[in-house]
Amino acid sequence: MDVKGLFIPAVVLPQRELTPISKMIYGLISFREQGSYGACTESAANMADILGVSTITIKREVAALEKNGYITKVVSSGKGWKLKTSNKMIPVSNCYQYQNDTAPVSESYRTSINPIPHQYQNDTQRKEKETREDTREETKKRRGKKAPSWIPFSSLPDGEVKEALVEYAKVRKGGKSPIKTARQEKLLLNKLQELAPDDNTKQVKIINEAIMRGWLSFYPLKEDNEAVTQRKKGGERSESFKQLLADIEEVKNRPKPWEVQKDGDDKNEKGVPPYLIEEIVVYLNFKADKHYDHTEKETVKLITDLFNSGYTKEDIKKVIEIKAAKWIGTKCEQYLRPQTLFRADKFKEYVKEKKPAYLDYDSNEDQMMEYNRRFNLD
Repeated sequence: MDVKGLFIPAVVLPQRELTPISKMIYGLISFREQGSYGACTESAANMADILGVSTITIKREVAALEKNGYITKVVSSGKGWKLKTSNKMIPVSNCYQYQNDTAPVSESYRTSINPIPHQYQNDTQRKEKETREDTREETKKRRGKKAPSWIPFSSLPDGEVKEALVEYAKVRKGGKSPIKTARQEKLLLNKLQELAPDDNTKQVKIINEAIMRGWLSFYPLKEDNEAVTQRKKGGERSESFKQLLADIEEVKNRPKPWEVQKDGDDKNEKGVPPYLIEEIVVYLNFKADKHYDHTEKETVKLITDLFNSGYTKEDIKKVIEIKAAKWIGTKCEQYLRPQTLFRADKFKEYVKEKKPAYLDYDSNEDQMMEYNRRFNLD
């Protein structure tokens, strides 16, 4: 019998677990059962020929329909098997019978082979879906309208700083680290206030610098860093330098040595002005970070002997400078003292040394300028 078209019952159309071939087989069985036997007696081969698929596909899909309770399969061997339908005994060989999903089903009929008909399953699923949708709607109503999105720095007063901060937030948002919380905003504002307290112009410069360099925080401006570097110049000697300036200030307030010399009373017995000895000892204290007394008799004698031997003030300062640069930070640092540096037999060797090219005295440049200015040495 040729089949030019199949009517597929609506009960199987929405079922997602069924393939299109399964639904076509279901329609064919439904069509065949309308015959005189009240059941489909088509073989798997005939059904495959009608639907244009393989026999294996027919058997697989029929097994799926049977497993899901859409059909009941009765297979006879020889003449021993029959199917009872509509109170009639109908002989069959390979019979596929359509189960009427609209018929009421008893609890005893709901077995693993004959589960709850799909119409009832669909009703249950539909009710559950409606319940879920109602719950979602209630949740939306309970939550109310969605709160507006938070905008960084929007609460600040209008001005150049706010405009710069808003631009900074846009740059952060365009990258991988947007400003998402009020805590982030507070930390940035605190950092900005720390770097430039109540200085709007400087704050704008700091923000623009962060935008240009892609920083995630705010940092001091370059000129601020340079100022800090200048303050740190000289390293650990900053405190001793302050003491040195105090000593120099004290010397400055004394009567000018050269004015005293005019009377001829301000020279020691060997003819060396005391101010010259004091200047050399102050220079040694500055370079070696010491506090030697320029009035100590042994020190005065050693320096006086050097002057009387023909050495100049520049020679003595040169020796102090070279030995301080070489010995500070070594075991020899303890020998940076008048008894060692100004002893004649050692001084004649020290004064012959050349200043090493690798030594860097830039760290003391500002201090030396102040020293020379205070002593009017320029």
